[in-house]
Amino acid sequence: MDTILYLYKKRDVQKPLVEAISQKTYLLVKIGMDVEPYRWFLQYLPRKRPMPEIDPAEGRHSERLRWLDPGFFRERKELRARRREWKRYEAAIEKLTDRCRGNMESQLAEMMGELSRCVEEYSDRWCVYDRAVREVLFGDNPVAELWQREWKTAEFAGYTELRWIQPLMSRLVSPHFVVLGTAPCIPQLLQQCAGRMKSLKWVIEEAYGQAHREELEDFAENFYQEQGLAVTVEQVQGRYGFERMQLLCREPVNILDFTRGDKIAVGWATKGSVWLDLWASEEKCRRITQRNAGIVYFSLREKWRQAQKISHYLDTVNKNEYNT
Repeated sequence: MDTILYLYKKRDVQKPLVEAISQKTYLLVKIGMDVEPYRWFLQYLPRKRPMPEIDPAEGRHSERLRWLDPGFFRERKELRARRREWKRYEAAIEKLTDRCRGNMESQLAEMMGELSRCVEEYSDRWCVYDRAVREVLFGDNPVAELWQREWKTAEFAGYTELRWIQPLMSRLVSPHFVVLGTAPCIPQLLQQCAGRMKSLKWVIEEAYGQAHREELEDFAENFYQEQGLAVTVEQVQGRYGFERMQLLCREPVNILDFTRGDKIAVGWATKGSVWLDLWASEEKCRRITQRNAGIVYFSLREKWRQAQKISHYLDTVNKNEYNT
């Protein structure tokens, strides 16, 4: 069974919080992480201060007879003292850093042990990171250094594969469809949805339309012959075409968004429309939901973020009526 490891920000936990949630055709494992660039859960890592400028004093006497300068030997003594102090500081920082890394490695090993108990040994597995976690674990910091050295699971990239899209189709409510962008799966996906369609509009970039004109014409013709529904193909121009587009939609629509950018025009979508963001961009989610325009946003990432383990136990005695 395939496994998705979903790492999200979870504050005030002492170690990785591992929770396995069955999704019928695959296993979702949510892992709560409380990490910062110099903090692994409750463990703070030392920050080494920049090395002070120690050497300039050596060059002050290069053009003089050093043994005749009364300040020469004093400066040499102070210079050696500062060097010894810096070496002691470096040794202390290195020792503290090693101890912190040991604690981090121990917790990582414990987390991997928990995963091995719920994830099949030979299953395909991928990671999905919330932005707040990814920025730490792939940044320039000691926590990221250890994580990338110990953790080898690849990031998930199958967002536009049919088997991952199909479970999202139950979210669609309108018989009117708008497809934004391109992906190899689109023709097959539209054929599967054709029975519930009253209208279909496909918006593509002008450059793609010119390069694949014959393919698009063949698809539209075959779709009309097989499904009895005309496909309206519209084109946007330039790099910012999807950010500036203005479509005419008088009633709620299902929007299948295959565009990769974080910015996209939203104002044309009518209240009650469902926006499926197939590439699951966190920034696009923020932009659409903050508009509060009555558009329902959903994506695979949102599905995993909202997933909760179903409890088979009663919370309190007062809640047992539905079970008796």
